[in-house]
Order: sequence, then structure tokens, then C-alpha cells
Amino acid sequence: NKRETKVAKSNLVLIDDATIKKGIGSYYFDGEGIVPQKKPIIRNGILKDYLYNCFYAKKENGASTGNAVRTYNSMPKIGPSNFFIQNGKLSEKEVISLTNEGIFIIEVMGLHTVNPVSGEFSLGANGIKIENGDFVSPFRGITISGNFLEWLKNIDLIGNNLTFYGSIGSPTLGIKEIQISGD
Repeated sequence: NKRETKVAKSNLVLIDDATIKKGIGSYYFDGEGIVPQKKPIIRNGILKDYLYNCFYAKKENGASTGNAVRTYNSMPKIGPSNFFIQNGKLSEKEVISLTNEGIFIIEVMGLHTVNPVSGEFSLGANGIKIENGDFVSPFRGITISGNFLEWLKNIDLIGNNLTFYGSIGSPTLGIKEIQISGD
């Protein structure tokens, strides 16, 4: 019951697009034969749509969004195609230079443990410490934790360097607050 409500900062646009040429998550039709389309999930911080297969679309009195995924021996489930945060206006260097004190996360471990219902997470991370807009020192083995839904509301800076990791993509993001533990 969050459709058409503010769930993120107004500068955030989150898209699911199975039509990207040469995208690793692209397809001509989903696991139920539905032709996919480019779908804004969050536009300007407002939740616009959900991902549906035929079963859940019918339960919601809607239409499939072409997001049914399946294997040869499974029933169709809902899954993203090319799922990404749209580029912002800042370069990665500008995002870093606008960070007074923070961390530049290069790697997270345990991403599969994010609670899909509550959004709660606790992940291992490696990266580089930032002070006064400059890289200071590398770190490894810290823990970052919080709530993914709250993170969406704390994204202040969005870079223009969209990078995909498989079928999931994001530009460099500046997130205002994050809980850290470790050295």
C-alpha cells in the first residue's frame, strides 16, 4: 500500500528495463510469454509501480509487468530484469569531494542476507575512508548495518557513472547516514 507515496529522496529514479540492448538481464518475453517494457519503479522519490508476474498481477487486479522468471522445473516467480538507479548529474569525483567525512564502499559481503520484508541488513564491507573530500586510508572488515528503506530516504548525492554488476546497476551514491562498527 505504498504506491504513489514518497519512499526515497526526490532525486532518486529506480528503473527495471528488460529492453536494454545487450543488457545481461534483457529478454524479449518473460517466463510467462509477456513482452517486457521499461518500468520506472521509483520516480522522483515516489513509488510508481511494483514488479508482477501473471499470478500476483491478478491478485492485485492489475496486469503483469513482464517480470516472471522461471527455470525448466519451477513455477514462475517475480524477478527483476536490468534493475538500476538512474544516473544523476555529479561525477564520482564530485560525489567524493562533497563528502566531508565518510567511507567509499568498494565491496560488501553477505548481501543475500538483507531481510526482504523489513529491509534490515548487516553486511561486511571493505573500502576507503574519506576525510574532507579526499581518500585517506583503506579499510577492511567493518560492518555496515541499517534499513534499506531508510537508506533510500538518505541518498543525497547521485553520480553519473552508472555501472552494472550483472543485471543490477547503480552510479556512485552519497548516503547521508550509515551505521558502522569495526576498526
